[in-house]
Amino acid sequence: MSVALYGLGAAFTWGLGSVLIKAAVGKLPASHLLLLRAFAGAVTAIGAMILFGRAGSLQQVPVITWVGILGVTLSGYFAADLLFVRALEVIPLSQALPIQAAYPLIAAGLAWAMLGEPPTLVSLAGAVVVIAGVAAIAGAEAEPARVSTPQPMSRHSGLLLLAISTLGWGVSAVLLRFVVQSLDPIAANAVIALFVFVAFAAIARPLAAWDFVRHQPTWAGLLAVAGILGGTGVSNLLFVLAIESGGVMVATALACTAPLFTSLMAVLFLKERLSARLAAGVLLTVGGIWMIVGV
Repeated sequence: MSVALYGLGAAFTWGLGSVLIKAAVGKLPASHLLLLRAFAGAVTAIGAMILFGRAGSLQQVPVITWVGILGVTLSGYFAADLLFVRALEVIPLSQALPIQAAYPLIAAGLAWAMLGEPPTLVSLAGAVVVIAGVAAIAGAEAEPARVSTPQPMSRHSGLLLLAISTLGWGVSAVLLRFVVQSLDPIAANAVIALFVFVAFAAIARPLAAWDFVRHQPTWAGLLAVAGILGGTGVSNLLFVLAIESGGVMVATALACTAPLFTSLMAVLFLKERLSARLAAGVLLTVGGIWMIVGV
């Protein structure tokens, strides 16, 4: 029961945090937006590590684990998230998140190619279902993104960014499996959160982000909530607790139900349109993910 609560809680908070991020897209550059979210996420993750008494596990961490954490951070929480937010400038959230949530398909392929983990007939069938679901989502009619950019991307460019983002999360998921084998998951999440904040601080302009906080306190507050709930905040904390309770594959399957919550919230709070084709694509994608991870 605990793994289900943790996993579904991760999915719900992932979706809610994404809704807040989508609402803020166009208000400031993507790197600044993610810097503010990363700060709130780092405070939340480090606080959780201290609260749960897991800081001691950082005393003896193998060098290879630190390399793995760096890989997890750069491929997923940094690069993939940055591309995802850029894609949100032209792709509705109800379409973007289900496509990104198909990353277990990439992770399964990498595990087969790199680790020699052969797919089962069920997982192969799941891959076909996921591909069909993503194709339905990508081809569904959608409301145009309501953001103002000097040179807006085309929809095809946004879909390409989503595809690369999904690939990044697939790589990150494979590396995370190694990291949590040698480091406490809650401590690992805290370190990842800190690395994510440093990475975004390196490419963004912290003073400009602070200026946005002073002049737009309401939006800054919403981004702080997005960081506390999504990213490396509560959502990732619940995800790693699900890993502790039921393993990586079960936790991934539960967390990847996020599109079900997100699509509904996008309709309710962002006034996006959920067509029959889009709804079918979301259901196919989630169902295919469950088949791939063998749950």
